[in-house]
Amino acid sequence: MKTVFVTGATGNMGWPLLKRLVGRPDIRLIVLASPKDRKIQHLKEMERKGQLSLVCADVCDRPALDEPVGIADIIIHMAAVVSPAADRLPELAMEVNLNGTRNLLAAIRTMGREASVKLVFIGSVAETGDRRPPLHWGRVGDPVKPARFDTYALSKLRAEREVAESGLRYWVSLRQTGIMHKGLLSVRDGIIFHQPLNNCMEWISDEDSAAMLEHLIDSDLPEVFWRHIYNVGGGQKCRLTYYEFMELLYKNIGIRDIIKVMEPSWFALGNFHGQYYLDSDILEDLLHFRSESPEDFVRRIRRQLPVGIRLSGMFGTSPVKRGMSSISSSKGGSLQWVREKDGDKIDAFYGSIGSLKLIPGWETWIPLRGTREGERIILSHGYDEDKGLEGIDFNDLKEIAAFRGGQLLSEGYDGTLWKKLAWECPVGHRFDASPGLIAHGGHFCPVCDGNWSEYDRISASSPFFRQVYEPLRLNR
Repeated sequence: MKTVFVTGATGNMGWPLLKRLVGRPDIRLIVLASPKDRKIQHLKEMERKGQLSLVCADVCDRPALDEPVGIADIIIHMAAVVSPAADRLPELAMEVNLNGTRNLLAAIRTMGREASVKLVFIGSVAETGDRRPPLHWGRVGDPVKPARFDTYALSKLRAEREVAESGLRYWVSLRQTGIMHKGLLSVRDGIIFHQPLNNCMEWISDEDSAAMLEHLIDSDLPEVFWRHIYNVGGGQKCRLTYYEFMELLYKNIGIRDIIKVMEPSWFALGNFHGQYYLDSDILEDLLHFRSESPEDFVRRIRRQLPVGIRLSGMFGTSPVKRGMSSISSSKGGSLQWVREKDGDKIDAFYGSIGSLKLIPGWETWIPLRGTREGERIILSHGYDEDKGLEGIDFNDLKEIAAFRGGQLLSEGYDGTLWKKLAWECPVGHRFDASPGLIAHGGHFCPVCDGNWSEYDRISASSPFFRQVYEPLRLNR
């Protein structure tokens, strides 16, 4: 029997996983959930039935983690405050997402499990930030670059660093992409307009995400799987622009033409995350979890939607457009930024108020098609990748540092990929980090990574970072 400890079990990714694991005779399931969790009564009922063991606490409760960590074979760590809640409550997001991960790592050390327990950390596509066309193809190792004002991305970036540098024998970071779940059409928050219409995302369904984790739990994976970062995506069939994805969602509720219920100027021009993956097939080849296309997903959820949403198209487009306008005018929406003259948000998401006002109407707006084909710009990671990570030598590390505008301060390298060395960043910060974190993960300086106010300065000195920053700058 395998003991599985799960955090974040009631989220969009966790709940489908929980339903797969509950009742399996070969799994002892331990779930961590706050007493305030909206599904706590469901979990208590499952515990009464003997389907799981419930720890009524959260990841901020450091002592509560010791006992489950002490007996777990594998930990699935999904607990997080996600956007848009993370935008509203940035301090809480950092406390849960970053410090909660630190607490989990501390519990592993306290219980002496560093060499035995397997830790699966859920990272995020948000860590690499804005990758609009023509830079919409990406892979692990590309520069990390959280978007401005994206506390969730920053918290995940820093937490991933903690995991990768933890010294654990068995850890993995799965950078989750956009999840297709039935709550998407119920979101009434301005965040739905933060994503540009021509933004590219390789989506994955909630059920396929759960299948991925279940198969990971069940598989006897080789040592080389661990101590790596992987991109999670649904593959070729799940690659859509935001416009294409919105079309698909709204047709599912009877809105045949989304241009009748939205305006292009409500949508940001940049500063959101998303990309198509050059390397997401790696995880699929190992875990074989893909089954749903976006079309499959919308067919599945249609019968699960509230009646009012499912029948929206029956009442004509005018009420829907009024509702969408109301969302864009609400806190965090683009119309609210304009009304309140929020220059920082307008600059971040549009470049300037002038650029926002120049956005054309639907009659001249051109949807981006063919993004899944055509030229793929593959970014340089600053060394001869034909060698592979295990083939990196001391001279390669010096080149890697120079390509990032910094330097390697250590005087030697013994070939241990996840053993920390001394570095200096282009701004002058000195820090310790493993070659694996930098060459494989796309991280560099712990102070500068994700520090939006330093992006101009970093780009001026770092050819590595400049690849993803200069071509997509809105405020030139």
